[in-house]
Amino acid sequence: MEHQLIQLCINGDRQAQAQIYEAHASKMFAICLRYAPDRATAEDMLQDGFMKVFAKIDTYKADGPLGAWIRRVIINIALEHLRKLQNTSKRMVDLDLCQHIYGNEDIIEKLTLQEV
Repeated sequence: MEHQLIQLCINGDRQAQAQIYEAHASKMFAICLRYAPDRATAEDMLQDGFMKVFAKIDTYKADGPLGAWIRRVIINIALEHLRKLQNTSKRMVDLDLCQHIYGNEDIIEKLTLQEV
């Protein structure tokens, strides 16, 4: 049964995706809550994680349970989100420090543009 759902997901079947989502979402959301600083971020992690699951489900090799594979994808997405949050926080601190030290908006704007 699971193999058929996976095959349907590979073919883009939305109902099969919904079934897999419903079967695993609550456990995966609990994982996201452990990594996220707040509920909204956990919801973003879950959504991004399942988007990645369905985009890459053709790479699932069935050498273990589907739930374990989904869990690994979700954890990787959660870690990616945390890295982005840390980098964003660091940039904000750096910009605040520059503004405090230099007090010049032009310098801050140039630094921001260089990061992009």
